[in-house]
Amino acid sequence: MYEVEVAYRLNGEAVEFIPEAKVGEDHQDFCVLRVRFHVAEIYPPEPEVGAGLDWVGDIDSITMRVTEFPRAKRLRDEAFVTAKTFLLAHHEKALWAAADDYAESLFYGEAA
Repeated sequence: MYEVEVAYRLNGEAVEFIPEAKVGEDHQDFCVLRVRFHVAEIYPPEPEVGAGLDWVGDIDSITMRVTEFPRAKRLRDEAFVTAKTFLLAHHEKALWAAADDYAESLFYGEAA
């Protein structure tokens, strides 16, 4: 799982996520995006050829929890695509590092 706090704004029915560099000091709308991953297949490490653990999968779900409300909302359709695109554009390294950690925990049988 990956979790990050981001600024957002509502644009009619649509939600727009704002990169950290473009958030004004007076901006007050923040949310937590929580990403769960789906790992379809895991390829074990092959030390004899220098290959580490690898996996196939993707983002399974993204939930959004607005700071002032304790309940998270699962994003669907356009909101899901918007959140996924934003995360890949602005949090890609941390996002995939968390996915790698999750796949590794599945492979080694650790609690995820």
